[in-house]
Amino acid sequence: MNSSGDRSESDWLDRLSRIESRLSRIERQLGITDADEVAASAESAPDASTAQSTSESLELRIGEFWLAKSGIIILSIGIAFLLTFPYQDLPVALPAVFGYFLVVAIIALAYIWRESFQHISRYLLGGALLLLYFSTLRLYFFSQQQTISDLNFELTLLSLVVIINLAVSIYKKSVFLTGLSLTLVYITAIISDSAYLLFFFVSMFAIISVYLKIKYDWNNIYIYTLLISYTTHLLWFLNNPLMGNRIEFVDSPATNLAFVLIYLSIFAVGNLFRNRDIPENTSIIIGSFLNCAGALGISYLILITKFQPFIFSFSLAASLGLILFSALFWAREKSQVSTFFYAITGYTTLSIAIISQFDNPDFFIMLSWQSIVVISTARLLAKLFCCNFSRR
Repeated sequence: MNSSGDRSESDWLDRLSRIESRLSRIERQLGITDADEVAASAESAPDASTAQSTSESLELRIGEFWLAKSGIIILSIGIAFLLTFPYQDLPVALPAVFGYFLVVAIIALAYIWRESFQHISRYLLGGALLLLYFSTLRLYFFSQQQTISDLNFELTLLSLVVIINLAVSIYKKSVFLTGLSLTLVYITAIISDSAYLLFFFVSMFAIISVYLKIKYDWNNIYIYTLLISYTTHLLWFLNNPLMGNRIEFVDSPATNLAFVLIYLSIFAVGNLFRNRDIPENTSIIIGSFLNCAGALGISYLILITKFQPFIFSFSLAASLGLILFSALFWAREKSQVSTFFYAITGYTTLSIAIISQFDNPDFFIMLSWQSIVVISTARLLAKLFCCNFSRR
């Protein structure tokens, strides 16, 4: 009984062995691999394709973005430098005319490539806008013989160019082109060497940057414009050394201090009236800090060095404005950090106003009253914050 069972079991094993050997021969003839190898190859195939696609993506990014971007920028800067050279044996207007010709050619090429090479087309357009500005600049500067002899007319042309550049940049919704156009705006303000024209340019284009921040949430443009606005005002106060002037403090007009307060108000509005869906993130906090620090630093440098009689009036006006903005930030969004920056800056300027107006030791009494106001305000804000937090 057992022997017959063992014999049948061995017969089945022999049959399975023969079937397996036949299947192996058939698989070898058909070129079919083992199931485990098929599964392994199937698992490794996506990794290989992913690695290949990643490599191709990196090559495309380097070729289409970085190399093209750096090449166009270097070429544009090189042509701009060529336009600045004085050419004695050539007609005076020829370098500018050559620059305008290149502008037309580059814009045409950017238009042709607008679909096939979108990123290259965008950077070509930026190079064309830069060359348009330098070609117009060449009409008056960089040569002893000038194509245009009237500086006011040259500034009018440059203003028209920067307005066109900025309009094209905003129409394209390009942060890169907008930043480039704003840089050319402030260069125009500096080379004008006119105080009120510089103040007007800085104020107007600060308003434009705030508009772009509110409409498109271009916070990088906002912070960049904030920095170059205060830097441009500082360069004016240092007697505009970029125009070859000797570095010294300018002593007129005193109304420049009012424009510092205007810059402060414009940039504060930019953060205050942003989209309500945007929280008080790091970029908002940086903007508030730079606005307070820039206005306070530049204004008191100007006041201490050249306009000391205006310390009290300026400090009082600045403190009222800063404390008002701190209250608005708190009332609108229960902001903590921006409220703190504007409040602490406002109370600091109020302390300076008190010290500059009253003699020693009388100003200590006024500072004591001010400390009571500060503590009362802080307690009020703390209560409002606690009530608002408990409701949430």
